[in-house]
Amino acid sequence: MNNERILSRQWVDKALHTLAPALDTYISHVMADILGPELAWTEVLSQLDRLKGKPPRTLNRRDPALQFRMLTERLGELGHPFDRHNRSRLFSTYGQMLRLHRNQLAHGDDSVEPTHAMHTVFSAVQLARLIDAPETVEALETIHEDILEYLWKDQNDHTPEAAITATPAVSVDTPNPEKPQNHAVETTVADVPKLHSLPKEQVSLSKRIISWDPIAIHPIGDREDLETLRRQSSKRKVIQAIETLVDDYGPISEAVLVASVGRAFGVKRLSKKISQKFVHQLKNADVVRDQDGFYWSPGINPAQWSLFRTDPSGQRQVQEISPYELANLVEVLVAAEPSRFDKTRLLNALGSHFGLQRIIGPTRRHLALAIKRSITNGQVHRKATGKFTVSTNGPAQSDTKKRTTS
Repeated sequence: MNNERILSRQWVDKALHTLAPALDTYISHVMADILGPELAWTEVLSQLDRLKGKPPRTLNRRDPALQFRMLTERLGELGHPFDRHNRSRLFSTYGQMLRLHRNQLAHGDDSVEPTHAMHTVFSAVQLARLIDAPETVEALETIHEDILEYLWKDQNDHTPEAAITATPAVSVDTPNPEKPQNHAVETTVADVPKLHSLPKEQVSLSKRIISWDPIAIHPIGDREDLETLRRQSSKRKVIQAIETLVDDYGPISEAVLVASVGRAFGVKRLSKKISQKFVHQLKNADVVRDQDGFYWSPGINPAQWSLFRTDPSGQRQVQEISPYELANLVEVLVAAEPSRFDKTRLLNALGSHFGLQRIIGPTRRHLALAIKRSITNGQVHRKATGKFTVSTNGPAQSDTKKRTTS
């Protein structure tokens, strides 16, 4: 790794950790108005991770990765509180951009260059302005000046004219002293609904039926990257897109994942050749494929995933949902009316949830597999009469172990 890339990594790391204290303060204020001051905002992520089957771990409030998760992920039934009164979803936008920069930094084989550092600082400055943190903005602009000074010195040794003309193109929106500046935060602490104004179920961190968000990812590259997948930098972008999508939207089917990776590069319809290249890169990404062909983030035990993400709009197709996730819907239906369903009625109840009048072919097999998962996972029990009831024993340990290694 050459000196320029080492410097670029240092700039990115410094920018993220310069932003972290102010972002922690802002997140704490917003979440305190929703959850109360006694609960640290990291508890939200801990509860979500528990529902997703992730092993417990200590979470640091100053960890940029966790802060960007708060800004970009749906926080259960809390939704996206930081964008609640911000139609442009600027918090999610800048949060996702910075999350991508941070993920790139986490991979030692990535080629982090001064331009990447410049983009990171730019996004960090915009986010610092959104949360009204002028001291942080000033500190970040100092990092920006260091990068410019390095680029100026480097280019001045070769083509001074290029350095002069290039500087404005990468400048970070320097305020015009003659133009009134409005750094007011669109989503202020005062704008966030108070705890007493929210329905009780909305502030629950353990609710298992939550809303599904349509997949959206900030552009990571362009079509040219897909034409040059032999390059390490292009491969790394594809892998980064895969890992980000699985982390945010997993469990996710291979077909949906591949199509979503294409959209991260501005391609709506993928050729068979490009799709196959994406599938090949799935083997190089830090993701886990289960026996049903769905992809998960590492460290998640599918048998302990306890969420079901419902989609009232009907965009989400049955076969695009992991049987492990559907098994949670099975458990909820059976718990609501124990000993009412035999297998046929249970299949019909599942189909009704998706507006299906006829359940045949692959859809029927997929739902039947979900019922099987709910039984083998110890969520429901089928009595001798053929009727289903909720199990009181919980998941079988042997089955859980089997799933994590399959």
